[in-house]
Amino acid sequence: MIEEKKVNFGGLSGVMHTPEQYKGTIILAHGLGSDMVGKSGMTPVIADLFAKQGFRVLRFDFTGCGKSRGDFHKDFCLTQAIKDLNSAIDFAGEDVGLFGISHGGLASIFAASNNPKVKCLVTQAAVSKPSHYHEGYVGREYRAGKISENFVKDHNSYDATEAIKNLPPLLAVHGTADETVGMDEADHLFNNAPEPKKQLLVPGAGHSIPYASEESPIFKDMVTWFKTYL
Repeated sequence: MIEEKKVNFGGLSGVMHTPEQYKGTIILAHGLGSDMVGKSGMTPVIADLFAKQGFRVLRFDFTGCGKSRGDFHKDFCLTQAIKDLNSAIDFAGEDVGLFGISHGGLASIFAASNNPKVKCLVTQAAVSKPSHYHEGYVGREYRAGKISENFVKDHNSYDATEAIKNLPPLLAVHGTADETVGMDEADHLFNNAPEPKKQLLVPGAGHSIPYASEESPIFKDMVTWFKTYL
């Protein structure tokens, strides 16, 4: 039996999925302007799948997204996303593994490289170059709101290379046909990360990668990574 409980920490809204027995907590970091449910509504399913494998799972909304406090256009940037993730790590109250998707992967890179409570990291289609968010992004509309000039300026004040070099064990999942976050960023992440690390490339897959099944080889690899290092 999996217990689902609504939680709130520092104005951030989340849901904790807790099995009767578990080893460690996985924190799910959603993509840019999305929320803890996800565009396709599959995030709660993924959280339950991990919980059935013996992990406690926290999914939450970043600042300005979903049910969390703040205004996306005014408040959200990479600096804030990293603060949010560290708040989630502190709320978990124990060692954690991070699972970051797209922009959530970028925030997870910085959080994982600096927080000793993070024992391992799994990314899906992760942005690994903050300069990915160039001036052309200003004004783009996402579910949570429009991208601000401050968002772009804040991202361009960061360089992820040194953070990547200090990551805990990394499993990086990426689709070879991802036109949103290209293979150059996938290779930048993997090539600069220390051992142990594994790159799982999904032939022909785009930015969204289907794996929400206990029988999915991708999901099985994720579970193995968390069970090994968390």
